[in-house]
Amino acid sequence: MQSVSCDLSALSETQRRRHSELTRFMLSEHSNVEELEDGYRIEFPNNAHDFSMISEWVVLERLCCPFLSISLETDQDKNPIRVTIIGPSGTKQLLKAVIEADASNQTHV
Repeated sequence: MQSVSCDLSALSETQRRRHSELTRFMLSEHSNVEELEDGYRIEFPNNAHDFSMISEWVVLERLCCPFLSISLETDQDKNPIRVTIIGPSGTKQLLKAVIEADASNQTHV
């Protein structure tokens, strides 16, 4: 069974700082979150800036959390950018903990 834990030591110090910035972006700028059986689908406004930020986050996330399956979907129209994050058993609980921790931090700002 594949381990469901992130290893931030897989990132350099510069990459960790950027990953943190991009994660805050991912948690704050989404327009919708859909709960899936084994993860989440997150929607973002369809624009070049958001697509670039999401793409950069995916690259770094794959380094520290290789157990995740991440798909990035965009259409030619103004339909939202969709990021689907799934993984083995335990993934959804880990993602939910990250989302809830961020929500808690937002209320204490």
